This record gives sequence, C-alpha cells and structure tokens, in this order.
Amino acid sequence: MSDSMNLSLKTLKGRYREGEPVGFALALPDGFRTSGEAKRVRVAVFRGLDAIFEGDVVLDGGPGRETGFALELPAGAATPGEGFRVTVSAEDGHGFIRSAWTAFDYGGEGASRSVRYGFLSEFDSGGASGEYPPGDDSGAVRFLAECHSTHAQFYDWSRRPEGFGGESTTYRDLMGKEIDLDTVRRRIAQCAGRGIFSMAYGAVYAASEDYALAHPAWVLRDFAGKPHALIGKFFIMDVSEGGGWRANILRQYRYAVESVGFDGIHMDTYGYPKKAFVRDGDSVGFVRLDESFGSLIDDTRSTLDAVLTGGRRAQLIFNNVGNWPVDRTGPAAQDAVYVEVWEPYVRYAHLRDIARSAEKFDKPVILAAYLAPFRTDPEPGAAAAAAKLYMAFCAAHGVSYILFGERGGVLTQGYYGDHSLPGPAILAELKPWIDFPVAYARYFFGYGYTDITETHTAGENREFAFYGAPLSIDGAPGTLWAVIRERPGTVVISLVNLLGQSDDLWNRGKRGDFPEASLGIDIPLYGKPARCFAANPEAELGAARQLDFSVAEGERGPVARLNVRVRCALTLVVFEYVSPD
Repeated sequence: MSDSMNLSLKTLKGRYREGEPVGFALALPDGFRTSGEAKRVRVAVFRGLDAIFEGDVVLDGGPGRETGFALELPAGAATPGEGFRVTVSAEDGHGFIRSAWTAFDYGGEGASRSVRYGFLSEFDSGGASGEYPPGDDSGAVRFLAECHSTHAQFYDWSRRPEGFGGESTTYRDLMGKEIDLDTVRRRIAQCAGRGIFSMAYGAVYAASEDYALAHPAWVLRDFAGKPHALIGKFFIMDVSEGGGWRANILRQYRYAVESVGFDGIHMDTYGYPKKAFVRDGDSVGFVRLDESFGSLIDDTRSTLDAVLTGGRRAQLIFNNVGNWPVDRTGPAAQDAVYVEVWEPYVRYAHLRDIARSAEKFDKPVILAAYLAPFRTDPEPGAAAAAAKLYMAFCAAHGVSYILFGERGGVLTQGYYGDHSLPGPAILAELKPWIDFPVAYARYFFGYGYTDITETHTAGENREFAFYGAPLSIDGAPGTLWAVIRERPGTVVISLVNLLGQSDDLWNRGKRGDFPEASLGIDIPLYGKPARCFAANPEAELGAARQLDFSVAEGERGPVARLNVRVRCALTLVVFEYVSPD
C-alpha cells in the first residue's frame, strides 16, 4: 500500500554545484519519529528513464518529524543544468510504505539553460512582520529553495529609487513600506547559503518628486511639457547614454552590489512612455527609450563586473514590459530575456508568440505573467487549475516564470508586496508542477531543441499524425495542445490538456477536472528507433514510464506508432532514436 499524504521531500538548495552533496529535508509520517537512533529510507535518483542511484540512506536523525539526508552523486553524473528526479520510500510504523518525490538541479551554477526566479518583498526588522525570527529563513528563503529557485528578486528593498541607501539602516520607501537593511543583508546571505542569486530590484526609470524637481532636465515629458509620472510618486527619467540620470542609476546599482552584497540587478521598466521629450531651459530634445535600453544594460554589466572580485560575474535581468523592446534588449549583456505579460497578450497562443520572439537570443526566457485568479476567483481549485496549465505551457515551450515567493506567496498583480497566499493545501497540490520541469530539464530547456510544431503537424507538409482526441497546435480550448520540439536523436512532444476548458485565456480560472484521453501518435523515423517514454507530474511520483511502440507505414513513410494516456494538464512524451547526424 502506498500513501504519500504525510510524507514530503524537499530540496535544501535551489541549485547544487557539481561535486557538492545534495541535501534534502524529509517530513516523516506519524509513527515514524526519529529519536536519535539510525533510521533508513530507500532512495532512488533518476535521469529520465535511467536510474543513477538506488539504495538505503541513513537519515540525519534528531527530534520531531522532520529529518534529512544527503547524497553524493557519481563523478560525471551530470552536465551543467542537468535535472534529476529523486524518490524516497519509508515504512510508517504501521506496516505501510509511504513515498514522496522531488527534483534537483545539479552542477548548474553558471549554466545558461534556465533561470528559475522567485521573489522576496518583506524586509522589516522582523523579517516578515515578525513571523519568523531574524536570521531564520524558514518562512522565506527556504521556500524559494524548495521551489528550486536559482535567482530571487528583492522587490522594493531600497530607500528611494534615485538613492538606494541612506544614513540609517531602517527607513520607509516611497510606498510607505518599512525596510531594515540588516534584514535585507541577512536574506542575501541566506540566499547565498541555499545556492540562490540575490537580485536587487532597481527601476531604471523612477525618481521621487523631490529629486525630479531638483533635476528637471532629466525628467521625461509629454508633448505639452507635462512630466510622465506613475501614481504621482514615481517620475520617469531619461536614461539616455551620457546623461545625468544614467550616471546616477549606475551609481545606485554599484552600491547595491558593492556595499549591500547583491549578486546582481533586476532592471525594471514601466513600459511607458516609449517616446518622450526632455527640456533644458528653452532647449527641447526627443527621446526614444528603446534606443537607450541596450546600452544601459551593457553599461550596467561593465560597471558591476569591474567591482566584483574572486571571479564573480554580476547577474543582470531586464524587464521587457509588454514584450517591449525585446529586439533591442535581447542581444545586450544580460543573463535572460524577461517579459512582463500584459494585454493584449491574453491567450495561450499569445504566450507562445512571446516565447518564440525571445528564443532567438539563445538565453533563458522568463515570463512574469501574474495569475489574478488566486486573488479574484472564489474557487481555489479554479486558480490552481489555471496555474497548472500556465506551468504546463512554460515547460512545453522551454521557458520559466516568476510566480512563487515570499512565505509561499503567489504573484497576482504587478506590485509584489500585494502577493496572495494560497495556503499549504494549494501549494502542496502545485509542488509536483514546480518539480516536474526540473526533473526533466534536459527535455524542456536548451539543449538545441527546435520547435517544429507548425511545420510538421498540419497541412500538406505534415509528418506527425495524432489520433483519438481533438488536437490543436495553438492552444485552442477543448483540445489537446501538442507542442513538438526536436534535436538530433530526440523528439519531445508536450501535450497540454485543454479538454473540457471553455476558453484559452491564461489568466482566468479553469476547470480542475482535466478529462482523460487516449491519444495515438505516429512519429516519423529520422533514424533507428531506440526507446520511448511518457511522464506527467501527477502519476507514479512523476516517473518516466516506458512506452511500447511499433514500426508501421504512415501516411508519409515509416513511423513509430504508439499510444499514450493523457491524465492531467501536461503529459511529456519523449522518443529517442539513433541519429544519422
């Protein structure tokens, strides 16, 4: 009998370096309490179908229901950014075997295949309104590690957007939020201890009203000369190369890294205006912001890398609000292409368009698409279903997201301080969806995949065939959405389950009872077939299950013919063959 209700397994770090022991926290079921004596559990580690470790592991012991263990992987077991699935089985003291699973990223620091982004937003003297003691990261940074975060955005941590520091280490920002710089520094240290890069939020555009009045020539204005400002508090400034505001914001970024200890900067923009005017006395200038952002990123890179020591390289992420201006910023010296999603990008197919527009820069792609149903939908299950479909979309298209953070919070709007708390039950339901793309990272992120969905599945040039369930290639409601990506030797088919859904709007609550379907697939043979497997986040501890297939004559030539059962929001199908390349 298997029951994982009271057994959970979590990682202690967001990403592990090669050669570093991989540590886990294990919450044991009632009746399986440690009391100092050695306790053993059965542990297995998998890379796709292949088991790379199986054996008994001695728990760390200690009082209470939470204990842990560490694994040392064999040398050469992973390439940078490799993902693994790990399972644990234990007898609960009543003769029942209980199991749990999670994933981990090993040997990936410095890898460029994926960036998993979380957020922190509470920095008062108690760390989070006194909820946990100073120095303890159990309510914040630990949760980021459990979500396998590689980077943490420290949202609104500074005193003023034009002057990050001040004479006192405690202050209130422009929104009135209390901040203790000592808490910020503790969080940075805690992130470092858990393999997570700390990113200082630093708006490229904003200054307070007092600062804008003192520097009127640096303020962006409309055609009538009125300053552009957000909620009357944040005045939008001219970031042009050689200008005074650019010099000032670079000083603030340097302070964040050199004096506070951040690993890098999250460079935020507002997305408006895109063109503006500046006035210096009687002189009027015209500014195109898209012409400034690329060089600003590059200037930030050279400024920060010059102050870092010990071979450290600054982490940089720039916010393309509403997918603008990706073509200008994508080639710049940043670590990812980050897009904050707003209207008119409202459908799943629109998210696909964003992902495709960014993939040409050969960098990790991150979406900031805030899930309002966690705030607005009275049915928690509808919000959870929307999250599963969104996370399924991201995995299928090889992109990551910023969604989870502070104390188990979920982002539902652009001001991160107003995040929503879905609660432990919903987070536990979503945890396998956080784990799954990490466990199967080699099939989702990087590795030279090309999206061949539209060119190979429909019309006269089709080579793949699907039978038995309604199918779409653009996320149409009421269908299985097939996303096909290929590289020499591997075909990856992601099936996003939109059966039973009445719309394709990503930011609306969804039905949580995902209908099951049986789908036949013909995969063209590009080489001698080797093996095939399927997996999903909600079945058999996320395990890869080998699929039988036959070689048959398809409509356009020889194919591998197989059948897969679709049971939840995402099913991964991997077909491997011996490539002639």
